[in-house]
Order: sequence, then C-alpha cells, then structure tokens
Amino acid sequence: MLEIFLVVYLSKKIGKILEEKGHKKGWYIAIFVITWFASEIAGMLIGAVLFEDAPVLMYVIALLGAGAAYFANYYFAKSLPDITLQGGQQNLSTSTEEW
Repeated sequence: MLEIFLVVYLSKKIGKILEEKGHKKGWYIAIFVITWFASEIAGMLIGAVLFEDAPVLMYVIALLGAGAAYFANYYFAKSLPDITLQGGQQNLSTSTEEW
C-alpha cells in the first residue's frame, strides 16, 4: 500500500519536471509506472534466483529494481530539452536575422 503512494508521489515529481520544460506529462508518467512495476518484477525474479530461501532479500532486490526505474525516468525527464526556452531562442534568432 505504501508503495502505491510512493509511485503517485514520484510520478507527480516527474510530471512537475516535464511541465516546467513544456512537455506533456501523461505518456511519460504512464511509462514511469510501467517501468516501475516491470523493474520491480524483474528484480523479484533476480532476487528469487539469487536468494531462494530469503523472501525479504527478494523484496529488497525488487525495490532496488523499482528504484532504478525511477532514477532512469527521472534523469530522462531532466535530460529532455526545455521547449519553452527553445521557443524564446527561436524568436530572438529571427529578430536578429532581420537586422
């Protein structure tokens, strides 16, 4: 249950970054949620192979996989270009070319 609250909180955080850069956030958040759960499942499977008799360690590896998905999506959102800034630069370049 707490994990769902964490996914909602982190998706809002990623959405805020995307909105500040002028991107639509819907698909990016959907991709984040999908990669979160896919990475968690992959982490659980890896944990099951490595630690057959320790379910707590399996869950820790699953959470590490989910955390890796968050950081990958976070850095992807941070690396996107700022559309609002580019629009301003294009207006400046066209006004200086007219001179």
